[in-house]
Amino acid sequence: MTAIVGANGTGKSTILEAVAFAFYGEQRDTRDTLRFYWAEDRGLSVSLEFEFDGRRFIVERKAGDASLKEVFPKEQPWAAGLRPVSKACERLLSLNYEQFKNSFCAEQKGLAFLQFTNKQARQEEVARMLGFHRLKAAEELAFSRRQTLAGQVATLESTIGDPTEAENAKADAEILHRATLTDLGESEKLLAGLAAKLQTSHEVFEKANRWIEITKEMREVGGNAEGLKTSVKLTKTEWEAAEADYKLLLELQPRETEFKRNEQLLKEILRQKEAENQRRLAALEKERLDVEVQELAAKAVALGVPDIAPLHEQSAQLSESVTALEKTVEDLTEAWRAAQLGAQARVSEAKAHFVQAQQALQRAEQALGLGVCAECGQPTGANYVQVVDQRRRELFETEMLLDKATRSASTEKPADLSKAERDRKEAGDRLSAIQKELEAAERLRLQEKGFQDQAVRLMAKSSELAKKIDEQPALYDEKEHQRLEEAQKALVPQHERYLQVQGSEDRLNQRKHAYHLACQNLEAAKHRYRSLDAERKELGFENDEQATLAVSDHNTLLRDLGSAETLVAQKRTQLDMAARALDAAALRLEEVRKRQQELKETKARHALHDHAVKEMRKMRAALNANIGPDLAARASENLSLLTNGRYDTLRLDTDFSAELVEDGVAKAVISGGEEDVVALALRLALSELIQERQGRPMSLLILDEVFGSLDADRRQAVLDRLTALKGRFQQILVISHIEEINQVADQCLYLARDPESRATKVSDAPPHGLGELG
Repeated sequence: MTAIVGANGTGKSTILEAVAFAFYGEQRDTRDTLRFYWAEDRGLSVSLEFEFDGRRFIVERKAGDASLKEVFPKEQPWAAGLRPVSKACERLLSLNYEQFKNSFCAEQKGLAFLQFTNKQARQEEVARMLGFHRLKAAEELAFSRRQTLAGQVATLESTIGDPTEAENAKADAEILHRATLTDLGESEKLLAGLAAKLQTSHEVFEKANRWIEITKEMREVGGNAEGLKTSVKLTKTEWEAAEADYKLLLELQPRETEFKRNEQLLKEILRQKEAENQRRLAALEKERLDVEVQELAAKAVALGVPDIAPLHEQSAQLSESVTALEKTVEDLTEAWRAAQLGAQARVSEAKAHFVQAQQALQRAEQALGLGVCAECGQPTGANYVQVVDQRRRELFETEMLLDKATRSASTEKPADLSKAERDRKEAGDRLSAIQKELEAAERLRLQEKGFQDQAVRLMAKSSELAKKIDEQPALYDEKEHQRLEEAQKALVPQHERYLQVQGSEDRLNQRKHAYHLACQNLEAAKHRYRSLDAERKELGFENDEQATLAVSDHNTLLRDLGSAETLVAQKRTQLDMAARALDAAALRLEEVRKRQQELKETKARHALHDHAVKEMRKMRAALNANIGPDLAARASENLSLLTNGRYDTLRLDTDFSAELVEDGVAKAVISGGEEDVVALALRLALSELIQERQGRPMSLLILDEVFGSLDADRRQAVLDRLTALKGRFQQILVISHIEEINQVADQCLYLARDPESRATKVSDAPPHGLGELG
């Protein structure tokens, strides 16, 4: 037993969490709490060396990686990576993280028994921790094999077949095989007789075939000979015709030479004639151009183009006059419009005064009639008539002013403006007339210039033609031309005949060769015919009918032999099929017997597995039924020891909820300390039961601050019980801050926090003045 002692906050529980984290990668808080508080540059890591079942292991785990390896009795890796290492530790210890916490490892503030999610989870996890899951797995495996065997039995029963039917089939196959073997022997005898006859008939057949081939070839050679005779005659005629053409060609050769010479002379004289025609055409064109030049000069004179300079001068003067008159008209028009605007303003003002005077007169006459002033509300009095007369005079005066202003605003155009507009129009008309004359003169001048330019171009072309005419001499001789044409015309018949016999020398050689070749082929055909006739006479047949009959007899024998061979092949195939059918029937019979035996054995195995499933189920039910009483008995013993005999009985229901019994009466309410004692008693009982049921010791028991809620007596009872447990566990770790733990622990590790480095120091020597480190 090792006690880990230290004040609160020194890291005692951290050692326990490090063990769980090394195995499973789990801890009581979130992963964010796993960090090195006072050295941020260092990553968290755990290295745990442990022995289990006689072997030694080292598991190492970091935030992002993990490894598990065996170091004794042989060194070998087990797993690498976070999840693989966790799974490997679960398989090795046969406990997962939750099972580990609820059995061999009691964490601080987690002493309560079987802290699983629900009742069913409690039952399943307890059974798994005790190894009963292997019974369930065995039951499921037996059930699966039973189902497989049931399917195999059904398959065998549906496919096994009838043994009697298989025996009958084999007997029938044996009868058929013997009959087929007899038929094959008879067919082979027939085939051997036909083969012997064919050997004798083969020599006659060969000679008959040769007779027929020779006869056919002689007919072909005879036909070819007749054709070759005709070819000899034809090639001889063609040879004689080619020879005559060649003689004529030699006779016509001098006349053909003269014809070609005249042909060249005619080409040259025709070229001279064409040149002469071109020269004459050029002379006619020059004459036409000279006449056209004279006509253009006459047209230019007939235009009578006037002098344009005076017209330009008059147009400029009139343009200046029109511009000045337009300025005068614009000024007078602007002044007239301004005067009209002023007069209209005066008329508007006079109208306004007239309206005001009318209104004032109306108000005065109304006040006079009513006797009250409309403006001040006072009586008008006798003198108010003078006021009315004054308003009438004012109205008359404004009316006179309005009439005067209206007359002065007359719209009649001023005389000076009218005169200026007339002068501008007259000057504009004269300017338009002068401009028209000027445009007409310009058009005449352009026409005159066009005639002159065209005359210049024509004169230039005439000069070029005159130069060309002078450079080209007159060489054409019309009489010589006529003489050559008459001579050439007389030579045309001989020329055409020459063209017909041209190439006759080559044809003569070809026809001569063809004639000699035809003679050679005819002689070869005659020789071949005589040779074939001599060979045919030696074959021994009188005529074609004898040879054809021999071939027919041989072919009939061949057909009979082929039919016999086919029959033999068929019989052999039938024999082979009968043999295979016999083998298949024998195999089928053997298979049926084998399947009968297999069905018998499979039924026996099925019955065995069915019995195993039922017995496994009964056994698991019995063991599960005994878990509660057995666990309760062991826990009751522990509880009696832990409470110095005050409580000696614990009862467990089906979901392992504990009930404390005192003097035969169940206690409905227990204190917090009593709850911890009950939980500790159950944990110790479960740990002992797991070791017994799994068949191998789980050598470690960890208790973290299990004394916190206990009084002195019960604390001492727990210490005594721990002393008794030393023989059951190879190693017990007790984490505490009380002094009494030293009395029962085999060794103590003291934890103290260094305030300067903020690290925890571990020592096997107690610090000075160690008391209770609460």
